[in-house]
Amino acid sequence: MKKILFLFLLIPLLVVTGCKKKEKSFVDSTGAEITYENAKGQDLLNTSTTNHFSADNMHLYNVVDGVKKEVNYPNYDIPHNFVIVLNHSTHVYFLRVFLEVDTTLLQLNDQITDTITAEFTKNINASIVTKVWYNGVLECDGISKSRKFTIVK
Repeated sequence: MKKILFLFLLIPLLVVTGCKKKEKSFVDSTGAEITYENAKGQDLLNTSTTNHFSADNMHLYNVVDGVKKEVNYPNYDIPHNFVIVLNHSTHVYFLRVFLEVDTTLLQLNDQITDTITAEFTKNINASIVTKVWYNGVLECDGISKSRKFTIVK
């Protein structure tokens, strides 16, 4: 009988002490969504638009200490930190760019390279873009506001 009582006390003790502590979650909110239009209001990320921007010709570069390095993470789902996405409700494409550093160069094609500057709030549990400048123009200001904007080319 003592053995049975011992087992009933031991099993709950093992279950409680055997549980692993949950890891803290990390918030990574570093994306910006950019819509590109020409002067006629046509979507420049849509392949049916003349002189559209193609993901195949785009390159993203992080600039750290004045050194430009192309973003390339071959094992990631989005290896170059950008993706063109169709907004199904508006039928407009946008470029989602994931920012890692204060200064990023976005090469849209062989002739156009733009500068994206970001301000981050970082701590142990989060990395959040709070402000975004595109070619020196403040496009997004504040954590609560959307990081979506339109650029006319």
